[in-house]
Amino acid sequence: MILSPLSLKNYFVTKLFIRAPDNIDPAHIGVEGSMNNSATVETAKNKNDKNDWRVALKLSCAPSDKTPCGYVIDAEFVGFFQILDPTISDDRAADIVAANAPAMLYGAARELVLLVTGRGPLAPYILPSVSFIDQMPSIKNKQNISKEAVAKAVPL
Repeated sequence: MILSPLSLKNYFVTKLFIRAPDNIDPAHIGVEGSMNNSATVETAKNKNDKNDWRVALKLSCAPSDKTPCGYVIDAEFVGFFQILDPTISDDRAADIVAANAPAMLYGAARELVLLVTGRGPLAPYILPSVSFIDQMPSIKNKQNISKEAVAKAVPL
């Protein structure tokens, strides 16, 4: 195990909306439904310190058309991060932040969503495992990059 060059200084929840469906059929209580999930990431480097970053993660989840049950989730998390190694190039730092910072926030979101939905009428919802490697500027800036190349990219 090695320490990450990216440190989470602080994070907070700016929005958390979780709604169970109206008029739940008793047959669906405790049933897990399929969900459509999306995430949006925004990164910003501090103008005064190139090693400090702000990252916002917006999550949206809703029941798929295939299932009559599922939660509606709308959440936003904001984190403040620091690159600990000042010798890391700006391009490499941007890749590290873009891939790893939202993953850290997503882990916090997964736990909070699980906690809240665990007290709801449906089965507790666990956000699916995802990767944010496709957010890396070194990958986003290349046109027509294959899914295989994205899967092989390692941010650290």
